[in-house]
Amino acid sequence: MEPIKKLSSVQTEDKKHDVDIAIVGGGLSGLSAALTAAESGVKAIVLEKLPFLGGAGLFPEDSLGIGTRYQKEKGINTTTDQVFAKIIEFHHWRCNAAVIRTLLNESGNTIDWLTDHGVRIKYIRTMFPPEKSLQVWYIFEGHGARLVKIMSVNFKKNGGLIQTKTPVKDLLINSEGGVIVVMAMNADGETVTVNAKAVILATGGFASNKEMLKKYVPDVSTPGMANLMYRGPAVDGRTGDGNNLALSASAELAGMGTLAGNSPYRDYEPAIRQLKVLKHVPHRQWVFSIPKRLRIYFMYDRSLLSKLSLCAWKVLKLYLQQAVPYDDAVSGAVIALQSFDGFQNFNPHLHVLATDGCCYGPARERRDASTCSACYAHPAQERIPPWRDYYGFYSNKSRDLR
Repeated sequence: MEPIKKLSSVQTEDKKHDVDIAIVGGGLSGLSAALTAAESGVKAIVLEKLPFLGGAGLFPEDSLGIGTRYQKEKGINTTTDQVFAKIIEFHHWRCNAAVIRTLLNESGNTIDWLTDHGVRIKYIRTMFPPEKSLQVWYIFEGHGARLVKIMSVNFKKNGGLIQTKTPVKDLLINSEGGVIVVMAMNADGETVTVNAKAVILATGGFASNKEMLKKYVPDVSTPGMANLMYRGPAVDGRTGDGNNLALSASAELAGMGTLAGNSPYRDYEPAIRQLKVLKHVPHRQWVFSIPKRLRIYFMYDRSLLSKLSLCAWKVLKLYLQQAVPYDDAVSGAVIALQSFDGFQNFNPHLHVLATDGCCYGPARERRDASTCSACYAHPAQERIPPWRDYYGFYSNKSRDLR
């Protein structure tokens, strides 16, 4: 029984696990597979290369579901055929219809399975009037991060083993397919050997691997292609590990020229790291409006609107920093412009979600509110002694979180 790859790399091992299934990747797909296996009485292990579980799965706020118990309770009778027709039309029939159909057919059971494990549905969101919406988009409490927490906890309760900071380096398969040897390296530099009867690769694709993007998605730089910027978390593990492991085991690849939700970035255009995780700090909303006599200038010269956010941020930042005895105190805000309709009710104004105070400490070096060691509250409040900080940030709101 000769292996597809020589087993010379298995001569030394520091840690060894014998399991039924090894899951490579601890995101939503990997954890759902692991939990399903564990609940079925199958011995499973999850190997995750990052220091934390979830990957990009930490960030979704919602998911698709058709025919769920929740929909039936709300009197929503959308069918799989309706959603399938919309998707196929949207993609101009340039998609794998069989895969789409399977995804839709199983979506309702997936949502019900999540709720059976403790996930709570807040509501179904739609951007359209109910009569025009298919009403199949679910918002979960805690979003993706909550799903990751629930599945990982339940997996471990059912005897599952999770190894983070343990990237898989090699995949060796016997010619008869009876034994699979997974070689990994943990954070201590120890070789981890996993003997498994089956392996599930759930590593999240290759959206952050520039070389693979150039190889498998060559038309991204074709003139006329839409210039959609790549978006992802600050720590993105989607580097094609699973694809390359599969190739090393003589697997075949399919559909590599299609990306879901992203377009690759060019060398001269850095990725937009919009999903960076910050500390949970108190915040408040501000609204900036413009006097009516000035609005006409913005209505006929829309380029002036781009300057509003910058002006508002400079004013707000100065106001917040005046309460802190440091010249380089750090605050943060997200600003959205709203103008209503074109002429009759034209009213350009800004909605600002800002930190309820300013950070100081290590943030002065990194300009990152998530690293602050101490903070001052809103300017209307007095200075708070450092020993009453709440994870580096203090304000009236933080008292309710203690």
